[in-house]
Amino acid sequence: MKKYKKIIVALTILIVLYNISWFSVYFFKYHSYTKNFPITENGKYLLEKDGYYFSVKKPDYLSYTGNLAITNKTNDLSIIIWPLLTKGYEYGLQMTSDDQTIYHIIVDSDLKYVDDKNSKFIDKTVANKIIKDNKTEIEAMVSKAHNIWNIK
Repeated sequence: MKKYKKIIVALTILIVLYNISWFSVYFFKYHSYTKNFPITENGKYLLEKDGYYFSVKKPDYLSYTGNLAITNKTNDLSIIIWPLLTKGYEYGLQMTSDDQTIYHIIVDSDLKYVDDKNSKFIDKTVANKIIKDNKTEIEAMVSKAHNIWNIK
């Protein structure tokens, strides 16, 4: 019976530590991103500024993945930024084309297509064309995001 109690105590400690770890990421890591953002009635952090929507999605319970997003109000181009647990960020683009196709493209910090992180369903040539055709807007949006969230 003592062995079972030790196992239960050990599992309880692990669960408590995991929850503390998650809460630390949820609160401390994302606090600086949400500091100057109004919170909507459904608990979302959303800011409209300079023709863009900026949003912060904190990690869901026991998940460490949240994101920062900036969306252009005029053409539905979005940049999604995932803060990593360690230092750094991952970037993604989302865009709806004229024919209503939605493209999701993972890029590096230099806004270049990342081969091993993109779906096999998006052609590299198409992705690079989207990036090239929207390069000026993407760079402007990244700059705005870096300024709003004080990242880079």
